[in-house]
Amino acid sequence: MSLGRCGLIMALALFTSLARAAPGSPPDLLGVDTDGRPVHLAEQHGKLVILSFWASWCGSCLRELPALEQIQQDVGRERLAVFAINYGENQQRWERIRTVFHDAQIRLLRDPGDRASTAFDVEEIPEMVIIDADGRVVSRHSGYDDETLDHLIDELNRLLSKPQPAVATDPGPKHEGPGVVDSGLKGLATAR
Repeated sequence: MSLGRCGLIMALALFTSLARAAPGSPPDLLGVDTDGRPVHLAEQHGKLVILSFWASWCGSCLRELPALEQIQQDVGRERLAVFAINYGENQQRWERIRTVFHDAQIRLLRDPGDRASTAFDVEEIPEMVIIDADGRVVSRHSGYDDETLDHLIDELNRLLSKPQPAVATDPGPKHEGPGVVDSGLKGLATAR
């Protein structure tokens, strides 16, 4: 391989890794909800959005989801939308999973054809993507542990303290809480 071609390949590899990590405009289609309706990111304009790509066989994912549920409850749906996007499981498995989440505040989505996971370049799970109220990807987190949760709480509180753009057209149920993440969650990961 010539030096020119090698340099081009290295530049493409660097560009690909930077593109995955760099903030920017995410794809619009997130998946389908438990009723089979498509869910679009544009519907969440004005809210902070957390996307968590997960699977039922992933132990770290199953520890992360209750923490995300608690965060959704603490902040409320008018300021935060948490989507748990199921990764790579078939329809039968999906049907069993959705019955477990029927009372959850977070929204459970299915990713038919792996469109969202491909568009968001998900390579491992759990993979979390945080999108600000202006619709820009501001961070990504791979894996889950107590340190991740501590960092996530601090990051979410910082993002929630920023002035909000116009509120989304369907803010969901009203929440009378302070709109911040309770730092008491930091012990949640070890308590489960």
